Amino acid sequence: MPLLSSHGCNVRLHTSALLRHCLAAFSGLPLAILLLITAAVVPAAGRGASRQTTIISDWTLMVYMDADNSLETPEMANVVEMLHVGSSENVQIVMLCDRSAKSEPKDRYTDVAIGGLPNWSGAKLLHVEKGKLKSLADWGATDMSDPSTLRKFLAASAQAFPAHHYGLIIADHGSGWAALCVDESSGDKTMSLRDLRAGLEPFVTTHGKLDLIGLDACLMASFETAQALAPVTHIMVASEELAPGRGWNYDELSKALVQKPTMNGYDLGRAIIDAYTIHFRESKDPMARSEAVGTTLSMLNLDQFAPLQAAVSTLGDRCAASLHKGRAGWIKVARPRAVSEEFGEVGVRGEGGEEEMHDLMHLAQTLEKSDDPALREAALQVDDAIRHAVTYFMLGGSTPHAGGISIFFPIEGIRLDEEKGRDYLSRTFSKDCRWINFLSLYSVAVNDYADKPKLFPLKATGRTASLEKPIEIFSKCTDGDIDKVHFLMLAHDGPDLLILGRFPTFILPDGTLAHRFKGTWFMLTNQKEGVTCPITSFEALDPKGESYLAYVPGQIKRAGSDQWTAVQFTFLVTAAGAAPSGQLLYAFAQTKQGPLQMPILAGDSIRPTYTRLKADGDVADWTGKASLHLDAPTDLRMGWGLIGKGAYKLGFEVINLAGLPSMQLEDFILE
Repeated sequence: MPLLSSHGCNVRLHTSALLRHCLAAFSGLPLAILLLITAAVVPAAGRGASRQTTIISDWTLMVYMDADNSLETPEMANVVEMLHVGSSENVQIVMLCDRSAKSEPKDRYTDVAIGGLPNWSGAKLLHVEKGKLKSLADWGATDMSDPSTLRKFLAASAQAFPAHHYGLIIADHGSGWAALCVDESSGDKTMSLRDLRAGLEPFVTTHGKLDLIGLDACLMASFETAQALAPVTHIMVASEELAPGRGWNYDELSKALVQKPTMNGYDLGRAIIDAYTIHFRESKDPMARSEAVGTTLSMLNLDQFAPLQAAVSTLGDRCAASLHKGRAGWIKVARPRAVSEEFGEVGVRGEGGEEEMHDLMHLAQTLEKSDDPALREAALQVDDAIRHAVTYFMLGGSTPHAGGISIFFPIEGIRLDEEKGRDYLSRTFSKDCRWINFLSLYSVAVNDYADKPKLFPLKATGRTASLEKPIEIFSKCTDGDIDKVHFLMLAHDGPDLLILGRFPTFILPDGTLAHRFKGTWFMLTNQKEGVTCPITSFEALDPKGESYLAYVPGQIKRAGSDQWTAVQFTFLVTAAGAAPSGQLLYAFAQTKQGPLQMPILAGDSIRPTYTRLKADGDVADWTGKASLHLDAPTDLRMGWGLIGKGAYKLGFEVINLAGLPSMQLEDFILE
């Protein structure tokens, strides 16, 4: 459940509270003078005058709903949730909703009418009322990635619905530091963190900092996001991890605000996280409960960000100093990076995509164990600063070390003369912190100190295995910078090889690797039949190796469709029993708009994707003809069973802290 905190934030006085304060202060004055003072405090116009000059709500919650992309269907479902509660006299909910002209595929795009308004494309400025949407203006074709659009929306909202407290929620795709707010009609343009601040600054100049900014998007609870938003809001709510497509629990968070309009930004942040927790963990939908295992959501008090930024700068300095001490100094920094919680889509060797976001608290806590006193002290300061900044959060079982805020730490560091480095500099405020200096130096250290691992030739107790007569396969690696060790299995397919997958293997203190092979392996199953499962990577969740996240490349085809969509399935694998088994958490497609959750639906067909190593040296994806039909979403699981008899290449793969792999493979027969 969410962790609690007593940290709060500043609350502006309401008119009624200010009036009581004034009356108490002047309680000894004659009645006539008191009446004159009261008249000066209470707004001059009566209730019959225009809203702009008379009615100041407690809250105006502004929702920037960028649905002009592949998230239109789930975002329209979120709008329907808001209509269950709507606005009140004390809480006004105003939305800029940009919709797509597309209507297919139905799990991404929709032409449904909402809130009494027929389907539209382009952006509409809307007042969210109970059971209906009131159109305030039609903005037509609008680029939601343009900061001027955000600037215009905030100004229009504050003019129409002035309030004591202002909150902003941005709902769309997110890609960590790299981008948010994808506008498909504008050629998939995105908003950078610099653009985001630029869109907010004019509002802040006029009205002061927002009380809360919530980012209902993937991977946005980062140091870089907080760096961008600290000057413009008191409270930030976002997720470190990939966010399920169904989004936040908008009816419950709206209900909480309407029922208690006196809450401040900290209270609203708690309400958002509590509603999110209820949304998943108490859902009647078993798939939603599974997704809860992989969800995170955190609230940051950005009034406490300056000490954190200073602490991260110092940590960057100390990490850079360690790199100057040679290969051993690099390993002291590289190993904590490797073991720290990582977020985002995971690739073939367990590394994230463009983002490569690592949990900052877990990184600091790992560095606290260093034998370098300066490094240890700097890490302690970061740990302490995070505890003051991250005031409330929830996390699922698949992210046991999440501390509420991530930071960019790519496996090869950052070369500032390459595209990724230039993007990081231009799209963020990274120059305001010396962490960027360390990342630049880290790229040099990786190049200087990391060599391909040395793996000894294989030994085995036999060349033919069976269920009744297993064989033991051995190798050895004495390198001191090994990160991951896998048993690797490939199947002969004519002149080519198919990679069936990896299985985590422990390396003994003397460097020995061992695996007992008897022809059993992971299977994708629909509870009736199974197909061999090509696992690309495992991520251990506990030190005993009893639970893992397993990443499986595959494809989904909807009922009635001929189109297969490439996805990555994430399973929670329990390996403590006689045979491992896996529960599906979710499937994400990597699209040009960003990570996109693909909900598993009744009637779907599922098939795994293998890597084919061709005899001529080419590498390609291969799916084959085997697929599984799902009568229900919960039917898809990971099981354990016998693979087919035949010729296999078996062996080990070791990957070092720089991501460099080495393999030793030999032919074996399974009878």
